[in-house]
Amino acid sequence: MIVYDDVAPQEKIKIFDVRVERPPHYDTFGEFQYAYHYGDIYCPHIKQDEPLKTECQHFVDCIRNGAVPLTSGAKGLEVVRILEASSVSVKHDGIPVSLVSPEGGGRTDAGKPAGAAPVHAGVNGSGEKPAKSAGRHPTRTAAA
Repeated sequence: MIVYDDVAPQEKIKIFDVRVERPPHYDTFGEFQYAYHYGDIYCPHIKQDEPLKTECQHFVDCIRNGAVPLTSGAKGLEVVRILEASSVSVKHDGIPVSLVSPEGGGRTDAGKPAGAAPVHAGVNGSGEKPAKSAGRHPTRTAAA
C-alpha cells in the first residue's frame, strides 16, 4: 500500500509492506486460512524543491539551450478546453460535452446519448461557440 501526504514536511510518500497471503493448496475447510502480513514501511527520500522555482528554471533552461519544454502551449490549450467542457457539462446537469479542435474538426462525441444534440465547449465556456469579431481584437474598441 502507498500513502501520499502532500502536507507532510518530510516523508511525503510511505510504502507499506502489507498483504494478505493464502495457502497455495488446501484439502479441507479447516486448512483454508488467510495470513495477514505486516512488514516494513519504506519512506523514499524526495528532494524538497519549490515547484514554481523548478518550473521557471526549466523554462529558462529551454530558452538558453533551445531544448523542447516538457509542456507546451498546445498542451495548455488542451487542458483549458477540457476544463471548459467540464464546466459546461456541470452547468447542464452533467451532459456529455464534445471537445472541438481549433480548426473545427476532430470532435469527440464519446458517450453522447442517441439523438442528443452535441454541446460544444467554446472559448468563453458558455457551451456556445464564441462570436467572431470583424478582424478586431476583442478587447479593443473602434476608437483604439
